[in-house]
Amino acid sequence: MDFVAIDVETANARLGSICQIGVAGYKQGELVAEWVTFVDPEDFFDPVNVSIHGIDGSDVIGAPTLPQIIEDLDSWLAGRVAVCHTHFDRVAVHQACDTYELPVPECTWLDSARVARRTWDQFSRSGYGLQNLCDHLGYCYDAHDALEDAKASAVVLLRAVETTGLSIEDWLTRVERPINPSMHAHEPIVRAGNPDGPLFGEVVVFTGSLRMVRREAADIADAIGCQVDPGVTRHTTILIVGDQDVSKLAGHDKSSKHRKAEQLISAGQPIRILRESDFVSLARLESASRRGGVTLVDRPSGDLNHMHFGYNCQSYLPTLGKCRVLVDLRRRRQDLVAPKWMEARDLLVYTGYSPQQLIDGAESGNVGVKRLKNGRLLFQIPTSWDWDDCPLSDTG
Repeated sequence: MDFVAIDVETANARLGSICQIGVAGYKQGELVAEWVTFVDPEDFFDPVNVSIHGIDGSDVIGAPTLPQIIEDLDSWLAGRVAVCHTHFDRVAVHQACDTYELPVPECTWLDSARVARRTWDQFSRSGYGLQNLCDHLGYCYDAHDALEDAKASAVVLLRAVETTGLSIEDWLTRVERPINPSMHAHEPIVRAGNPDGPLFGEVVVFTGSLRMVRREAADIADAIGCQVDPGVTRHTTILIVGDQDVSKLAGHDKSSKHRKAEQLISAGQPIRILRESDFVSLARLESASRRGGVTLVDRPSGDLNHMHFGYNCQSYLPTLGKCRVLVDLRRRRQDLVAPKWMEARDLLVYTGYSPQQLIDGAESGNVGVKRLKNGRLLFQIPTSWDWDDCPLSDTG
C-alpha cells in the first residue's frame, strides 16, 4: 500500500491561495517520509481563515512561492496515488498551479472522505469530516496543520482498508460507484437512445464486470444514440463485455447474456461483441464526429484493433476459410481498387488502424474526410471492394 497523503491550508476563500502544504509518504502502509512548508500565496489573509488554521502574513515572510517549490511538490506527487480528504486540496493545487501557469503534478487522486462514506454506514450521509472521523477512530492530531491533516487522511484510508479488506487499487474503483450499490442492484438499466445521436438505431446490452459504473456506461451509450436494453433479444445489435471478461472467451464462465448473444449470432443475427474499452473509444470518435472534426477527438487510450465480433460475416468464403475483403485487399487488383467513403467504426475494422492512426491519417490528408449535413464524418480510403454495400455493416 504505497501512496502519499496531502493537505493544504489557504489564506482566503480563493482556493488557489495556498499558504501551507503538508505531504506524508507511505510504503506498505507505514509512514516513511514527510514534508511540510509554508507558502507565500502572494495574496491577502482573511481573518476567517486565520482563525481556523492560525497562519497569517507574518508566518510566510521569506517563505517560497509555489513556483519555487513546484518541483519539490511534483517529486512527491508525480505518478503516485495522492490521498486527500474531500476535493478541497485537489482543487486548491489545480487552481494554484493555474494561477502561476504551472503544470499540475500528474497523480491519481483518492478522496478519503468518499472512502469513509462507503466504509462506515453511520458516516455515509453526514459526519464524515476529518475531525469527526478521527474522533471515532480514536486518532488524535493537531487539526488544521497541513501535515497533521495529511497524516489524519492517511489514517482514515488505512483503517478503511483494514475494515473492508479492499486494497487502495480497489478503492480507486469503489469510490466511483454508488455508496450503497444494492439499492439499485435490481433496477433494470434502460435508455431510449438520443434520436440525434450518430449511433441511433443500435440496441446495446452490457454484460460482465465493467470498469465504469453501469449507469454511466448506459448514459454514454444513450448520448450517442444507442438504445440500452437490460437483456439480449432478437433486437440486440451490440453486446458490450467488460474487458476482464473477454479473457474468458474460450472458457465456460461467460455470462448468460454473452452465451445468448453467441447463439443468436450462430443463427444469423448481426450482433457485434465489443470490449468495454473499445466501446469507450468508439463513443469518443462518434462524439468527435458530431463536434465537427477529428482534431477535436480526445486522444483515446483504447485500441479498436481488438474488437471482438461475431461470426456471421456475409463476406466469408467457406471454401477459402477467409474473408473476401481480406482476400481482395491482399490481391490489390487495380481493377477493383476504388475510393470508398465509410464511417469511422467500419474504417477502423477494415484497415486495422488504431483511433490515433485514423486521426493522424485525416490530419495528414492520407485519409479523406467529409462532414455530412447531420454533422457526422465520413472517411475515404482506397479499397478493393467491388460491391455497393459495405460488407462490414453485417460483419461477424
